[in-house]
Amino acid sequence: LQKAIQQQDRQWRQQQQQKQRQPSPGDNTVVVHSARCNLDQTQDGIAAGGSRLAQEVNQILNQYRLENKTVSLSFVGNSLGGLYARYALSKIPAILESTTTATPTDDNGEDDEATCQSSSSPWVRPAVFCTTATPHLGVSQHTYLPLPRAAEYVVANVLQPTGSDLFRYTSVVQDLAFDDQFTKPLVAFERRWAHANAHQTDFQVPTATAAFVDPQSSSLHQVSTPCVVGTPAMAGCNFWKLAVETKPAVSAANNKLDKEEEVNSTQLAERLDALGWTKIFWDVRSTLPSIPLPPLPYFGDRILSGSRRPESEDLSKRVNYT
Repeated sequence: LQKAIQQQDRQWRQQQQQKQRQPSPGDNTVVVHSARCNLDQTQDGIAAGGSRLAQEVNQILNQYRLENKTVSLSFVGNSLGGLYARYALSKIPAILESTTTATPTDDNGEDDEATCQSSSSPWVRPAVFCTTATPHLGVSQHTYLPLPRAAEYVVANVLQPTGSDLFRYTSVVQDLAFDDQFTKPLVAFERRWAHANAHQTDFQVPTATAAFVDPQSSSLHQVSTPCVVGTPAMAGCNFWKLAVETKPAVSAANNKLDKEEEVNSTQLAERLDALGWTKIFWDVRSTLPSIPLPPLPYFGDRILSGSRRPESEDLSKRVNYT
């Protein structure tokens, strides 16, 4: 588990108090580890935070390796923590060893032989990579209220190196989506989940960047069922709004970029979709103070944003139900 930007140590401990489990010799149960390496130091950039997270994870995995144990490994990253986790994957040898056994499918649903080379069975099995309200597209042009680029520059400088990364004054967000050192270990996971808050209820990470959706994207989204994204009990959850899936597409995932080429949000969204994700949208409006606010003008394609876009055009009616 990896926390969000500027999330306080006390808040993080409270969230994990009921989840923390410590391993014991011979114990074949689930162990939840709350990463602490980035507590109170989230402003020195995604690369720095991701590297610290990788070091902490490697220390834990090394203990299991010395005990000759097989590990099923999952990540849950909240907000900035999701980007830290995506970066960290490139620096965790146990996950990199498993990438040679990953079998993504091509556009026709068949195995891509070029990536299915034989290797010894990995001792770490990448299981689920999950993000919650993570700005996968960065936050440039994805703020709650649109900002001119000049204003983004000011905010980015206030947030120091992390701000420069998030507002895409550096190439980190683009590299995470297009550089094989980051995408190959991500593809190695059996499932990839991205949770996003809908209806403009997330001030820091709007839906479009948390679920990497873009009006110009050609990615097909298919409606999924609650059972696919977790447990059948989710079907009765008052906050669960919609779940959609994108299927792995090798031809798109293998697109290469020149080092100096800059991509837009549409290309970022399509590239991530090509890795295959389940996106879960949540409606938490019932938990928020009911203070009437004037409607915001519609800026860009805010999927499930609750803005002035006609209800018939929300994501639930634009995806393929088959």
